[in-house]
Amino acid sequence: MVDLCRKNITDGNLEEELGKLSTDKNVLDLCDNQLKNIDPDLFKRFDRLEELVFDDNPDLGFPPDGSPFLVVKSLTKLQCVKCGVERIFNRSLQDLPKIERINLTNNRITDIERLAFRETSELQLIDLKHNMLERLPNELVEGLRKLEHLDLSFNQKLNVDGDQ
Repeated sequence: MVDLCRKNITDGNLEEELGKLSTDKNVLDLCDNQLKNIDPDLFKRFDRLEELVFDDNPDLGFPPDGSPFLVVKSLTKLQCVKCGVERIFNRSLQDLPKIERINLTNNRITDIERLAFRETSELQLIDLKHNMLERLPNELVEGLRKLEHLDLSFNQKLNVDGDQ
């Protein structure tokens, strides 16, 4: 595990910091930095990377144009707790084919597009508690045959009737 927490890493120097690391790392923790809009290809060279932690980067969200957040073919766990994620777009997670666990607790998520999880068939856990969700698309978990846990607790405005 590589701990890069509280190193004042920004979008501008993230590539330099990652360049100092060998490519065989399997866990990177980038918590409590100043990340906002990361280049989705920056982590591509880490072909054994299984876990990425971005906790406490309050301005870090998924690209507003709907493009992929990350391109990491080996990633199995993504954790963005207390970040700035507001929407999960159809393509946000499409380049994470092995992802099994996503923790997006304590963000500002208000909307999830209908096919946001369609390319993530390995998902076992989706944690969306403490967000601002008001509705969920009916198709949210379609095709997620391995899904064991979906946590939507503490989304106070969530309508349990699904699509409106």
